[in-house]
Amino acid sequence: MTSEHHRKNERAALDLYVNKIVGDEPHLVRIRDISESGVYFYKLLEPEINSSEFVGLEMKLPNSEEVIWAVGEVVRLDKRNDNDGTAVRFVRISESDRRIISDYIISAGASATCAA
Repeated sequence: MTSEHHRKNERAALDLYVNKIVGDEPHLVRIRDISESGVYFYKLLEPEINSSEFVGLEMKLPNSEEVIWAVGEVVRLDKRNDNDGTAVRFVRISESDRRIISDYIISAGASATCAA
């Protein structure tokens, strides 16, 4: 069974640079995909973090003027030669911000369907 089968929320591809807050310091990361329950991002230049650590996220999705603020728990660290990645599950996010993400996922799915 792949990890795709364990997902509870639909994901949308997203190529976006956002701020990840570690301690009190912002670090730039690149999001690969997003769901209502979390994000997966590629590390750029930042300190090492461990599974179960908490990070803050500040992002502005395409076609939205709202800045989303969330706190997430690191649930998986992927170490690869070309890209180190991190899976983060949202543990604190407002319902309005979660709705913005949901709307983005719906529109991204509609765009992918139209492009196919």
